[in-house]
Amino acid sequence: MELERPLTSALMKRLRDTSRARPRSLGFGRRDEEKRTLAMVLVAQVAGLDASAAAAAVGGGASAVAFVLEASDAASLARGQASALDRAMAACGDAVPGLFLAGEWPVPTELAAQIQASKVDFAIVRTQRAPASLVGSEETALVVQVDDPVERPALLRGLGELKIDAVLAGQPQPGSDHRELTVYDLMVYKLVVESVRQPVLVAADQAIRPEDLQALRDVGVDGILMPPGTDLARYTEAIGKLKIKPRGAGRASDGMALLPRAIATAPSTESEDEDDD
Repeated sequence: MELERPLTSALMKRLRDTSRARPRSLGFGRRDEEKRTLAMVLVAQVAGLDASAAAAAVGGGASAVAFVLEASDAASLARGQASALDRAMAACGDAVPGLFLAGEWPVPTELAAQIQASKVDFAIVRTQRAPASLVGSEETALVVQVDDPVERPALLRGLGELKIDAVLAGQPQPGSDHRELTVYDLMVYKLVVESVRQPVLVAADQAIRPEDLQALRDVGVDGILMPPGTDLARYTEAIGKLKIKPRGAGRASDGMALLPRAIATAPSTESEDEDDD
């Protein structure tokens, strides 16, 4: 049996605390540390290395900030121009700084090495673009984005066996008129949660509203990645009101007594035949 990897990433520690969170105790037995455990980790996206936008996101309640880098920004970082990154990370304060390498461009190994050297806490990369050099890294946690879990469930299970730190589930219905969270979405997220051992985040869009966070938490989602420009305060408030259920709770049979069923049988005619004899 493989032992759990020691956690060096602050984001992974927060996600693991969330995944292991229990319902708060009542009365005098309540512990102070329970008040500090959030039911879900909110990660805010910031376009580029915008330090002021990062500070605003932290003020809105973000637990972590993911700076979204396009190919041109990543190329500058790969050449060692890390001063803008340092300023952006410093603006995060107590929030956890990370990078989101968005787009379809390949992530070079040189960029992966620079990210680790810059002490970036986490990096979000698409599965097809994530360099193998980030797998198992002790400097930077690797969060891989999966866009098609329904079409490739076997690959999803294989991903759960790799030294990946967390999984980001993309939109279940890409390209569709996705205006509200659906049962199908929850089915897809549940599939991801049950197929991997790592914490699972969801990439939010306009379909996910603050009142939908409880349904996501109930299927096992540990964190949510918000797009730039989102009113984070509404989501932060909703996270503070989430109810924590034990893992596996919520099934129809939980908490219900199983009663014996009466099986109707046809009356036996054996005794009547013996009496006739």
